[in-house]
Amino acid sequence: MNLKKITLYTIIGISFIFITKTMATFVPGFYNGLRVAKINSLLLFAASLPVVGFFVAFKKTAIQDDQETLRLASLIAISTAAGTSLVLFADVLALFKIQNMDLNFERFGVELLYSLSLLYFFIVFNRGNSTKMSSALKQAVFLALVGAAFSAIIQSYIFMSYVTFGDIRLVGYNSPHFPLLLIPLFIFMFFAKFYFFLTYYREIGSDSV
Repeated sequence: MNLKKITLYTIIGISFIFITKTMATFVPGFYNGLRVAKINSLLLFAASLPVVGFFVAFKKTAIQDDQETLRLASLIAISTAAGTSLVLFADVLALFKIQNMDLNFERFGVELLYSLSLLYFFIVFNRGNSTKMSSALKQAVFLALVGAAFSAIIQSYIFMSYVTFGDIRLVGYNSPHFPLLLIPLFIFMFFAKFYFFLTYYREIGSDSV
């Protein structure tokens, strides 16, 4: 699996997911039609797969023999990213009336685990490569780490709120009632992840990755 190519697909995938969630926030009725919802669910599932592929390719091609902790962090990220893809695939099955399951607990749980795994990955990546990373990549990793930390905090709150109250007391990101004050934070979280993958894509093949 070509790491540079899958990194490009990952950039496209996370951008599509962000745009879709943004559309759901500002144009909540856009996905109400069944046909549109079906197409969107398929595209969301497809957009999530390159993220899994990135960590698989990264684990196979970008980790040295002595980087056991980074290998473990990549394996955890593969597992949690695959979990998010499976939840999205379940949404596809539900919309096509193949199988309908209540997966809110699993959805929020997997999203929390994925956020924590990204935070762990970026911490380990930063520690294990700090001496050879370019200044641009160091900045990108730092921003991604901060973004992942914010994501982990928010996903922890959402999961605990659902477990405790049976719903989300902080209205969800893809809701028309989403608190406007939090929108800049979600934009930053997306930008931080996007900037990391873009910077990493540009530096694949250099001595800094």
